[in-house]
Amino acid sequence: MKLRGKFISFMRRLVAPLVAEWPLWVLWFVGMSIGGVCDIQRLFDIVFPETPQILRLLRIVGYGVCMSTLLAYLVAALAHICRTRWVRWPLALVALLATGAYLFIRYHYGTRLTPEIASVIQETYWAEAGEYLGTYIFSMTGLSIILALMVAMAAWCSLDLWWHRHRENHSHHRKMSGWQATLWAVLMLVVIGGAFKMACYGPLADKLTHQSRSHDENFGVDALTNLMKCHHQLQRIDDQTILAITATQQVYDTSPQPIADDSLTIVLVIGDSYIKSHASIYGYDKPTTPIQQRERDASWLIVFNDIVSPYSYTNMAMRSLLSVNDKGSGQQWCDYPLFPAIFKHAGYQVDLWDNQREFMKGSVSTNGLNGLMYHPQVINLCYTNINDRNSEFDWEFVEDYAAHRRDSKHELVLLHLRGQHFKAESRYPHTLQWTHFKPKDYTQHEPPLDDEARQEVADYDNAIRYNDYVLGRIFALFSDRQAVVVCLSDHGGEVHDYHWGLGFRDDNEHLELMLRHHHEIPFVVWCSPRLQQARPQLVERIRQAADRPGTLDNVSQMMLGLSGITTPWYQAERDILSPTYICTNRICDKYEYDLVVDMIYCMSF
Repeated sequence: MKLRGKFISFMRRLVAPLVAEWPLWVLWFVGMSIGGVCDIQRLFDIVFPETPQILRLLRIVGYGVCMSTLLAYLVAALAHICRTRWVRWPLALVALLATGAYLFIRYHYGTRLTPEIASVIQETYWAEAGEYLGTYIFSMTGLSIILALMVAMAAWCSLDLWWHRHRENHSHHRKMSGWQATLWAVLMLVVIGGAFKMACYGPLADKLTHQSRSHDENFGVDALTNLMKCHHQLQRIDDQTILAITATQQVYDTSPQPIADDSLTIVLVIGDSYIKSHASIYGYDKPTTPIQQRERDASWLIVFNDIVSPYSYTNMAMRSLLSVNDKGSGQQWCDYPLFPAIFKHAGYQVDLWDNQREFMKGSVSTNGLNGLMYHPQVINLCYTNINDRNSEFDWEFVEDYAAHRRDSKHELVLLHLRGQHFKAESRYPHTLQWTHFKPKDYTQHEPPLDDEARQEVADYDNAIRYNDYVLGRIFALFSDRQAVVVCLSDHGGEVHDYHWGLGFRDDNEHLELMLRHHHEIPFVVWCSPRLQQARPQLVERIRQAADRPGTLDNVSQMMLGLSGITTPWYQAERDILSPTYICTNRICDKYEYDLVVDMIYCMSF
């Protein structure tokens, strides 16, 4: 009997947080469950692909209920121990904010919080983050979510106050009925099941992480676990930065590389969020690129027609561009050196002018993109000169470079523009000269747009036209040199093109259109008059390569091929200008680009 009494006493203590703090438990259970169902489905589809559908469904439901119940129970237990609303209410607010954030990401991007999105948030500089959040939060959807959260918080606080007053007034009637005891006992079994599942999650997560490395995905089974996975991935990026530095140092273990005697300037202009289908040089019906078209018609500019970016977001696209890796061959960017170091070691002057660099003290994380590009060791290994301030617009940024430029016989110049990066209305001066397109120009747009959306498309096209003007200034800046200017974008985007939306959205329903808009990038090569006169064979090689398929991560090989540097890191079969060039699998995020596009094309007949 004593043992039975101790067991009952123990169970009452365990059940007490559920009984005393059930409003908080329910709120956290719902919040944890909202983001879990689809993520659990995807997890078991990968880890247990051969499991029968009905068994997989049962495991999914059981896993989700157990995990959400356990996490909600732990929060309720904390509130029960503290016994004050000043603990309960902040915990409730955290649950509501997490739910709102999940709904926000799910609605605008068609996905959940992933390591990729977390790293983008972390690496976005503050001014840009303010523009980005301001647009979405103060949209109709954002305001609706905020209003719903405020109403939910007020309703929950009222329920919480009523419940705890009710318990105080009926403290002498706390003995549970049979059905209540049964209910709480079942919930405790679920909590215990959640603890067991949590213990089993470690090996499962290790298996999943190992499998997902080839797909660039990390899955969480609920909101909290997914957040932990995001934190783990960000720490992993920090480790990858160290690996990339180690790989880059190996460049200096080789003997100095000879370069050609005649002068050469290679310029790499990196834009941002440039949707190829919005460039008139690629057939867009608005005159967004008049200067590039003029240069093309004069035979100074060569337009490449089939280049894609392996990533739809800047941080990984830039890492892939700077490294001499090849994603299509399964290579990791961090296992290979950064190509500017090869140029610097061979005697080139390497200038990096970056208009997306964050100069706010203490704001650059070691595992962010800035943390890689401006790591002290990377600066020493890769660059001769770097800029020390940003400009509001790219024209002023290029003028700043022109004012600080130092001529050298052999130069590699990296110009990283803001381009059309969100938010487009902030990427060009709102003067009569640059407000070329207006909402009235998009009344025949498909899909049909309201006034606000038409203004957003007009802003985007105005930003492209301004960017075209900036490129013209860059061409003029190097017109007196033997110069090759390669202009590209790190990725594309979406501005109400195939559905209403801005920026990135994971959209399996329109997979081909998503890949085309987010991964196809403009890619042009401008050859100066002096270069065309001195190296006509090189120019002809560039012209012959214009229709070859290529990827952003192999641009480094093209740079090395142009330079004339002899290095073990150069692979001619990956240089799009080489006669031995072979295009590898073009992997865009997790999709094989050519397979998807060709499949959709065949299905259309």
